[in-house]
Amino acid sequence: MTTAVAIKLLAVLLTAALGYGAGRFRLLTAGASGSDAARVLSNAALYVFVPALLFRTTVRIDYAHMPWRIIAAYFAPVLTVAFLAYAWHHVRGGVAAAAAIPATRAMAVAFGNSVQLGIPMATALFGEEGLAIHIPLVSLHALTLLSVLTVLVELDLARAAHGRGTDRHSLRRALVTTLRNTLLHPVLLPVFAGLAWHRRPYC
Repeated sequence: MTTAVAIKLLAVLLTAALGYGAGRFRLLTAGASGSDAARVLSNAALYVFVPALLFRTTVRIDYAHMPWRIIAAYFAPVLTVAFLAYAWHHVRGGVAAAAAIPATRAMAVAFGNSVQLGIPMATALFGEEGLAIHIPLVSLHALTLLSVLTVLVELDLARAAHGRGTDRHSLRRALVTTLRNTLLHPVLLPVFAGLAWHRRPYC
């Protein structure tokens, strides 16, 4: 690790420590009447600043040189871990106690903080080039994991409600809900918008 990278990493860690300290000692909410300033700042980052950054970066990505090997190297083990965790909790508890537990715990095991932590880290350490590699992972991260695990939850819920079989109406409803939530996700929507804008002939 070079000195420049170490300094940038230290700056990211110090920023995270400042955020933790502000939340721990309620510095952002001191004197606020009925409002949670920390939540307001978090929502502003998730729904305004992060989407703007994702849109801008997605427009600038050179899709002719997508890092497919890096994408495969990331998602192959992530999905493997998710399915192993899902199968493990499914075998241990089944669907009798709580149908959503296996997929929820698989989500907790496999889903990384690739936006609010990953984007600042990638930007601080590797700049635009690193962010250009990170953004494809972000765009597929929620799309892949949320879609797969949401379908698994819905299937488990349907199985618990209807016995061992899964009726087609429940499956169709699960797929429609998953598709809607995926398209309207605050992380994925600006990526899709950036993809659409990138294809415009004058970009």
